[in-house]
Amino acid sequence: MNRIIRQLTPIVIIAAAPFASASDWLQLAGGAQHRGHGTAAPGEMSATIWIANQDSTSASLVFEGPSSPVVFDGRVYANARVYSGSNHVANRIVAIDAATGAILFETPIMRVSQNSWSSPAVDSQHRRILIGSGNRVYAIDADSGHIDWETPLLRNIVNASVVVTDDAGIGRAFITDFDGAGTDGSLYCINTDAFDGIANPYLPGEIVWREPIGGTSGNSPAYLDGVVYVSSVTDPASPGFPGIGHLYAFNAGAADGQRLVWSVGVSEGFFGGVTVANGFVYAASYNSFGGANNSTLVKVRAADGVIQWTTACERSDSIPIVDGDRIYLSAGIPGFGSTPKVQAFVDHGTSASKVWDTYADTNGSLVVGGWTHQPILADGILYCGRIPSGNVFFGAYTEMFMLNVGVSPNDASFVIDHRAGFGSSPAISDGRLYSIGPDGLHAIAMLGDVCGGADNPVYAADGTVDGADIQCFVELLLSVDPSSARIAIADFDGDGTLTASDAALFADFLIGQ
Repeated sequence: MNRIIRQLTPIVIIAAAPFASASDWLQLAGGAQHRGHGTAAPGEMSATIWIANQDSTSASLVFEGPSSPVVFDGRVYANARVYSGSNHVANRIVAIDAATGAILFETPIMRVSQNSWSSPAVDSQHRRILIGSGNRVYAIDADSGHIDWETPLLRNIVNASVVVTDDAGIGRAFITDFDGAGTDGSLYCINTDAFDGIANPYLPGEIVWREPIGGTSGNSPAYLDGVVYVSSVTDPASPGFPGIGHLYAFNAGAADGQRLVWSVGVSEGFFGGVTVANGFVYAASYNSFGGANNSTLVKVRAADGVIQWTTACERSDSIPIVDGDRIYLSAGIPGFGSTPKVQAFVDHGTSASKVWDTYADTNGSLVVGGWTHQPILADGILYCGRIPSGNVFFGAYTEMFMLNVGVSPNDASFVIDHRAGFGSSPAISDGRLYSIGPDGLHAIAMLGDVCGGADNPVYAADGTVDGADIQCFVELLLSVDPSSARIAIADFDGDGTLTASDAALFADFLIGQ
């Protein structure tokens, strides 16, 4: 049944070239498999390029606290709130120039349900930003902010993010709705491609199929090679709360009654997404009852759903990050028998064991991570935030850490760098880190990594400082009117201007590397 309530896209077939670059951060945890791996991340967080904290009317911008921005073609897109007085009345997708922090457009969408922290996703083939909010999935033109289509679902969406296919097949998007304490939640497949009477007989935004998967909350699907992987709180035959959490695999192109590849019940419910890595599916559950490490981390064979192992972990809505035989999980909530932390596990093939725990191994002195946070791993460094203190369960994270995962948390070299003021699930692109904080969306770089940006496209910033940056620094120093964002990356003495003093400090920095 066609559930589209707005359809303004021309029904034509066009040969579209891929618009995304390898450095773009297109979906939650980076891509359709939610692997959480980044490249060209800043080697330290010493420069604030800009902070987006005011909208086009100079009113305060309040972003959905734990959500992640995405980066596409020189722009950053994020999910923010709309207020009427003190009342939260709607949400909006905000587009920001990645080089300058200028607000490019703000597109109103339905108000989120139950403090949902859903993140946007980029359909790069069609240059659209997709997001679920309220009971609708929106497709917003990435250049103009125009709503190309919106599709209502049977139920609201809570905490789940859209995943977009990233292969050469017909374009599809997948999302789950919300039934956290019941069994009526669904996984949806939505068409993103142009209509073709034979190859693709669906309008953009039309629901292609829907599969019941039981209880659902925050279950962001993952996609790989024509198969959709998703978790659930319970399966349709397991009423009650808490139920037995399930993992599913569906053939996205199969007919009704033939899509289910496998399903497996694991333990208490899953309230987050899954990652697909090295032929396996990984997920972490959230058990509301009990104390520390009351929940389950699981590894399942992607081909047939056979459980390889389960091991105890802290409760979490986060997606595990797999790196070789190591797995990293942000987890924990302040109170209720739990504590915020990052845990590392080693995968032995048919079993797993915990390697370290940031809270336990530091006797509680290092508070980092949390149940609503999605970190990024890049070159052996985990970029991970600190959960807000107090009764702010759905607020923005307040501090970002760079953690050396090659050593234990009680090692002096474990914390490489940290910055206060931001810390929510980050995005990384072209040597820049983007993260929401209580006062807005922050763009962070390594001081001296001056190449790249809209006003200097010759070089690409890469998170390090090298010879190319020297040339860029000289050009910037001689510029007549450099932007404030460009000055921030080269302002070594912190006085807001570029002078010979900055050149001398830059030289000292290069010598000291």
